[in-house]
Amino acid sequence: MNSFFEEIYIQIYVTFIYENRWKFFIDGLWMTLLLTFSSFILGTLLGIVFCRLKMSRSVLLRRISDIIASLFIQIPTMVLLMLFVYVIFGSSSLPVVLVVIICLTIKTASYMSDIFYTSVNTVNKGEIEAARTLGMNRYQAFFNVMLPQAIDNVLPVYKNQF
Repeated sequence: MNSFFEEIYIQIYVTFIYENRWKFFIDGLWMTLLLTFSSFILGTLLGIVFCRLKMSRSVLLRRISDIIASLFIQIPTMVLLMLFVYVIFGSSSLPVVLVVIICLTIKTASYMSDIFYTSVNTVNKGEIEAARTLGMNRYQAFFNVMLPQAIDNVLPVYKNQF
């Protein structure tokens, strides 16, 4: 039994302590947190823009938004990262971290736009018509009637996506 614990101690020592390898793990943790939070925040903002394009009256803008969202959702993340790093931005002098943030932001925005669009569409159209009948313009009806309900609907899915 002692040899078992000695072997575990040796493996932990070699993995983390020998040659200060723990610093690589700390650096990796910080990079992961940077990529996660930056792409999620920027992806949320871009997802709102994509959602607005999906709700546009212009058929062309709706089609473009749908194509971008479905394309980025269907392509696996690792394939997208390889395409962005080696093909799209391969000849540019941008840092790889920035390219990865751009790629993950667009991927996250694609998911977020679908989440936001579905949340907005769950609000009963009769409530919006009633708000318009009471004299609210489109923006007042959106911010006072639709948005609070949409936020209640989107929060569980939004937290899950994070």
